[in-house]
Amino acid sequence: MKRSLIVLTLSAILLTACGGAATNSTQTTRGIDGIEIAEVVFAKSLSENMEPVDATTTYDPSEQVNVSVRINGRPKEGVLSAKFMYRDTLIAETSVDLSQVNNGVIFSVGENTFAGFYLTHEDPLYISPNYRVDIFINDKPTGEYTYSVIPPANAIKTVVKRTEFAKGVTALMDPVEPTTVFAPSDNVFFIGNGDFGNLSWIQAEWIVGENELQQDCSKRLMVDNNLPTDRFYFTCSVKDGWPTGTHKVILTVDDVVVTEATFTVE
Repeated sequence: MKRSLIVLTLSAILLTACGGAATNSTQTTRGIDGIEIAEVVFAKSLSENMEPVDATTTYDPSEQVNVSVRINGRPKEGVLSAKFMYRDTLIAETSVDLSQVNNGVIFSVGENTFAGFYLTHEDPLYISPNYRVDIFINDKPTGEYTYSVIPPANAIKTVVKRTEFAKGVTALMDPVEPTTVFAPSDNVFFIGNGDFGNLSWIQAEWIVGENELQQDCSKRLMVDNNLPTDRFYFTCSVKDGWPTGTHKVILTVDDVVVTEATFTVE
């Protein structure tokens, strides 16, 4: 399976924040510097008052991520910030000045103030359960809120059915000399087959010994359409030769480890 990696790139956040009607919530408030966040909700969209519409914690790779933050009362000052994170990598961040109430940035109505944050992007987001938004008040952390990116509706289920090591691979990705024992000078091939859904991604990390990542060999493939009954392979050789002992490949599909396969060098 020869697929080019779709690199994750994100445009700047389009930020809009304003007041809205009060809503009821049993969520525990989180207060810093006299500002209390009552509720943080992910949604398919936000109303004109920045209230959540169709609350969700899962998004299609092409969808915009929307976050509604409800603040108790009408704070007169302070800065509310949101950082969109993938694992521990910052994707984008933005903030609003709460002193701008009723001045085109944030509006307060009734006993609540609503702020809305949007994450827009031109390229599809990686399918993964490891996204979150970190909320700050005056640069002080107040909470972490997680969401996931799931396969698009038209994607078949991605399932890796079989993997094996070999000393080579044919043009049709059949293994050549299947084995789990290699010489230090060998180029090791890791071959698999299965069904692969649109926008799924597959990653192989080659670990030498207990925990040394062979960075040059670790690769990632992105599937650009549904591929039932297809194949893939990854390969790795070490410049100065594999050290003797046991090594492994960690295979990840859509940011979830599906197998750890070991081989030996002697």
